[in-house]
Amino acid sequence: ATLSYLCGTIPAGGAWRDERGGLLADLMVPTSIIRGVFPGARDPVNRTREALEQLPFPAGGYIIRDARACLPWEQPEQTASALLSFLRSSSEKDLAVQYVGT
Repeated sequence: ATLSYLCGTIPAGGAWRDERGGLLADLMVPTSIIRGVFPGARDPVNRTREALEQLPFPAGGYIIRDARACLPWEQPEQTASALLSFLRSSSEKDLAVQYVGT
């Protein structure tokens, strides 16, 4: 969640912190992005895809509907499903972004 605050959405305003996106290139471990989407969120799929492209070892992106938070606690089942997908992922780079749940 700390990385999400540095590089991603912040619950209070849902603002993307583009000026810190360069930090993603320094992560040397497989990294997945799990974020909520809510009314007013700006293009979550493409913004997540752009962030994944900056990662040396992208491990997929997951969009959780009706959630605001980074690591969206508002939708625990969908968030757990995304985490499990990340933990089960292969060592291949994964730039796909998918919605989780209905």
